[in-house]
Amino acid sequence: MNRLREMSRHLRRLPVVRHALEKSDPRRRIARIIAAGIVDPVLYAAQLGVDEMSTAEAAKHYIRWGYRHGYAVNILIDNFVLKQNMPGTPRPLAYDYIASAEWNTPVSPVWDPASYLAEHPEARQHPGGPVGHLWGRVQSDPQNVKIPIQDASGVRTVAWTDLYQDALQAISAWSAARADRRRRRPNSWMKKPTEALPVWDSAKTQPLVSIVMPAWNRSGGVRVAADSVLAQTWTNWELLIVDDGSWDDTAAIAQLLAHRDQRIRFIPRDHSGVSATRNAGIDAARGEYIAFLDSDNEWQPLFLETMVSSMVEEGDTVAFATIELVYEDRVGYRQSEPTHDSLLLGNSVDLNSLVVRADALTAAGNFDTALPRAVDFDLILRLAEKNRIRHIPVLGAIYDNREESADRISTTEPMGWNTYVRLRAQVSWDELREKELLAGTHVIAILNRRDENISHKLKELLLLSEDPSFSVLVAFIAPTREEWMSGAAARLGRPDLDTQLFVERESFSYAVNMCLTKVRRTGTLVLGPRALFDADSVRKLANAAEPTSRRVVIPTNVTPQGVLVGVGSVQPKRGAAPEPILSGHPLSDAKALGTTHKIPALHGESFAMPTADLVKVQGLSPLLYNQFELPALSSALSAEWPDYEFVVRTDVVWRQFENGTPPRVDPMGNLRALTTLMPEALGDAAELYAELGQKLAHWEYLTAADGESRMRPVIHRAIATSSSIPRLRWALKIASPFGPVGETWGDTHFARSLARALERLGQEVVIDYHDAHSRETAYIDDVSLVIRGLDVHVTPTAGINMLWVISHPEMVTRAEASKFDLVFAASDSWARRQSSRWGRTVTPLLQCTDPELFRPTQRTRTQDIVFVGNSRHIARPAVLEPLRAGIPLVVYGGDWEQFISPDSIAATSVPNAEVPALYESASVVLNDHWRDMQREGFMSNRLFDVVAACGRVLSDRVDGIDKVFGKAVATYNSPAELVSILEGDLTAAFPTESEIAETSEYIRREHSFDARARVLIDAAIACRDS
Repeated sequence: MNRLREMSRHLRRLPVVRHALEKSDPRRRIARIIAAGIVDPVLYAAQLGVDEMSTAEAAKHYIRWGYRHGYAVNILIDNFVLKQNMPGTPRPLAYDYIASAEWNTPVSPVWDPASYLAEHPEARQHPGGPVGHLWGRVQSDPQNVKIPIQDASGVRTVAWTDLYQDALQAISAWSAARADRRRRRPNSWMKKPTEALPVWDSAKTQPLVSIVMPAWNRSGGVRVAADSVLAQTWTNWELLIVDDGSWDDTAAIAQLLAHRDQRIRFIPRDHSGVSATRNAGIDAARGEYIAFLDSDNEWQPLFLETMVSSMVEEGDTVAFATIELVYEDRVGYRQSEPTHDSLLLGNSVDLNSLVVRADALTAAGNFDTALPRAVDFDLILRLAEKNRIRHIPVLGAIYDNREESADRISTTEPMGWNTYVRLRAQVSWDELREKELLAGTHVIAILNRRDENISHKLKELLLLSEDPSFSVLVAFIAPTREEWMSGAAARLGRPDLDTQLFVERESFSYAVNMCLTKVRRTGTLVLGPRALFDADSVRKLANAAEPTSRRVVIPTNVTPQGVLVGVGSVQPKRGAAPEPILSGHPLSDAKALGTTHKIPALHGESFAMPTADLVKVQGLSPLLYNQFELPALSSALSAEWPDYEFVVRTDVVWRQFENGTPPRVDPMGNLRALTTLMPEALGDAAELYAELGQKLAHWEYLTAADGESRMRPVIHRAIATSSSIPRLRWALKIASPFGPVGETWGDTHFARSLARALERLGQEVVIDYHDAHSRETAYIDDVSLVIRGLDVHVTPTAGINMLWVISHPEMVTRAEASKFDLVFAASDSWARRQSSRWGRTVTPLLQCTDPELFRPTQRTRTQDIVFVGNSRHIARPAVLEPLRAGIPLVVYGGDWEQFISPDSIAATSVPNAEVPALYESASVVLNDHWRDMQREGFMSNRLFDVVAACGRVLSDRVDGIDKVFGKAVATYNSPAELVSILEGDLTAAFPTESEIAETSEYIRREHSFDARARVLIDAAIACRDS
C-alpha cells in the first residue's frame, strides 16, 4: 500500500498528470488560483453584497459557483474578452487563463497586457502572469502604480487608484440594485415573526381606524369585503363605503350594511374615478389611522389589531402586512420591506395591506385624480419619501390573481402609467430646461440583456468617447453580471464615458428619459438596443442633427438581410397604429430617395436631435411600453413646433437584430395611449412612394401568427418609358450576405456594377442580398434576375424570372432552370451543352468588367506578384506552389494564416476602389478557378477586371480565354508550369504594353456591364412581349 502511495505522489508531480488533476479537482483549481495571486477579495465581496471575505473564500466561491454566473476575480480580467480569446471552455475562465500561461492573451477591453509585459518582462515568470504581477504591485504600493490603457490614440497610463475606485463603485451599484430588485419579488414562503406580535392591552382605549372602501358596480363584492371588516378582532373602526355612481345594486347593499351597523357609513357620489372616490372617503375619515380595502378584497381577522398594536408600540407612521398572492400554479407572499430606491423600480406594497397615520397621509397628500392608473403606487412613493414603510409579519389579505376582472384599471389602462409615476418621482423637467449644456453630442446607447453584439458596440462607443465632441452614456437593461462588469471596465479612465444600470427589464422610454437627466451636451443621439452601429456612422448622424435646427434625424433601419425595416412612419388612418414606410422594400429603394429625405414621422428607436427640444416635450412618452415611442415623439414635436422637420439619412444604414428587441408587453395599452398622444393622423406617405415611381393604392389588414393585426400598404407601379425602352424595375438577387462580410464578396460588387449599367439605360434597379430574395414586396418587381452563386434560389415572381449562372455550374439542375423564363450562362461551351441536355435555350453571357472602375491610369508596373482572394479554407496551389518554390507573393485576402507565412499577407482585404490600381501596377496578377468552373469553361470575373485595368494576369487554363483575351492573359496547365513561368522572363510571357492597352480597350468596350445590360434588357422586353 505504501508503495502505491509513493507511486501516486510521483505521478502527481509530473506536469501532465498534475494539470489533468487540476482540471478535474475543484480543490486543486482553488489552490492554483490562490497561488497565482490574482484574486481580489474586496472586489469579490462587493459583487456578493457582503462586507468582507478572505482570498480563500473568494477563490472557493468563484471556482465552485461564481464563474458560472459571471463573477470576476479581478478588475484586470474581463470575462467577455477572455471568452472571445479562450472560447469553448467549460471551466472557470480565470483558472484556464493562468493554466494556459498564454500571457499575451487579451484579458480586458481597457488595459494592454502586451504593453505591460514589454515594460515588465519579469511578469512572464509570475504564476499569475501580467495580471498577477500587476496585482501584486498595486497591493504593495497602490498609490504609485499606473497601468497601460488602450484607446484610439494608442496606449496611455492611468493611476491605479482612480481605476479601482471607479470599479468598486460600479460593482457596489450592481449589488445594491440587485438587493432592491429582490425586495420587490414575492417569496414562496411566508415570513414568521421572530417574536410574538403585540396584542392590544384591553385596558387601553383603541385608537379609531378609518377604513376607506371605494365601490363602483361591485354589488357582489361589497358585502364580502364588509364582512371581513366586521370579523376583525379590532373593534374601534369606521368603514366608509364610497359609491362612485354605481348603476347596479352596490348602493342599495351599502345602505343596508350602514343601517345594520352604525360604524359603517355610506357616501354616495357621482362617477368620478377611484382616486376622487378614495379622497372623498379620506376627507370624511375621523380616525387616527387610515386603512384601505377595495371591494374585491377581504382582510384576515387579526389584520387591524396586529397592525395598529405593532405600529403604536414601534411608533410607526406607515406599515403594511403580508399579502398572499394566489396564481394558477403557485402561491407567493409579498412581504419584503421596501426602501424608496426599491420602490422606484416598481411598487411592492399592496394598498389593501397598508395602514397609515392620518397626519402622515395629510403630509404626503391624497390620491392624484389626474392619474387613471398607478394611483396606489403614486401615493406609496410619496409616503416613502418621508416615512419608513415597515413590514409587519401578519397575513393581511389573500389576493386571487387567477382571474383578472375586465373592468379593473390594471386591465383597461396602459401599463405605462406606472412608468409615468416612477419618472415623475425622479425627473424634474423644469430643472433640466434650465441646465447649461456644452457644445457637442451626448450619445445614449441602450444595451439589452444578452445582446450578441455587445462587444462590438462597446468597442465603437469607446472610440466615440475619445472624440472631444462626444460624450457617451451606456445604459445596460437587466444585464448579466458579466455584461455590467464589462461596461464598468470599459469606462475606467474615460471621463467622457459613463454607464447607467437598469436592473429590471425597463421600457425603452423609461431608460431614455432617465439617461436624459445625465445629458450635458447640446445634441442628444439615442442608439436603440437593436441597432448595430459603428463610430463613423454615429458621427454622420450626429452632424446631420444640428443643435440649432428644428430637426430630428433617424438612420435607415434594415434587417440583418438588408431589407428595409422602415424609413419613417405614417398612420394609415386616425387612431390606427403607426406603420413603417417602405417596410419590406430593398435598401435600394431608400437609396433612391437621396442622402437625406423628409418623412411624415419618425420610426424605430435610434434618433438624433437638439437636447433642448427633447427636454421641452419631456422626452419620450412613458405611457408607451416598447412600441411607437418615436411616432408619438413626432406628434409631440409637431404640436410644439408645427414646422418641425423629420429626416431620414439613407447613407446611415444600421442593421436591426431581434435579440436586442425590448419585449412588447402591453400592445393594447399602447394603442389606447396613442389615441391621446396622437390626436391627429401622422402625415401621408403617398408623395414619398410617388418619388419612387410607385403608387400607394390602399392599405390592407394583415393578421400575424400571434393574432396581432397590422396594416400594410398595397403598392402599384406604372411602367414608364425612357426613349423607346420601357423603364422596368429589376431585382438583382445575389448570394452575398448583407453587411461588412458581404462587402468582401465579388458578387456584391458585380451586382452593383450591373445595377449602374442598367440604370444608365433608363432602368430601375434594386439589389436583394442572401436570405432577402423572397421579400414581401417582390410583387412590384418587373424582372427578377438571379445571379447564381452558391445557393439555389427559386421563388418565381409575377414578373419575368431570369437566371444568370456565373459560377458553380455543377450545382445548377434542370429542375432549377425550369423555374425561370430565361437562362444565361457565363460559358459558351456549358450553355451549348445544357441547351442540348435540357431541351431549352441557355444563352451564353460571359462575365464582364466595369470600365468606370477598371481602366488604365498609367501607373508604373512594380515587381510585385499579386494574388487577391480569400483562401476558401483550402490550400490553393496558385498561391502555395510559388511560395514553396521561394517566389515572393503579395497576398490580399482572408483565412490564409493556416497556409502561408504572415509575411506574405499584405492585408486580409482590399477596398474595391483600390483594386484597379493594384492590378495595373502589379508585375503580374495570379488567378485560378474552381475545378468545376475550369472544366465547364467559366472564366472568372477577375480576368476581365485585370485586363481592363491594363494589368497582366497569369491564370490556369480555361477554354475560351484565348478567344476573348488573346495573349493578354497568360495561362498554365499545372502548378509546375506556373512556377516555371514565374521563375522565367515575365516580360516575354506577355505581349507589349501597347498590345495590352489595345486588348484593354476592347474588353472595356465589348465586355462591359453596359454591354451585358443591353443584352439583358432586350431579352426581358422580348420575353414580356412574347
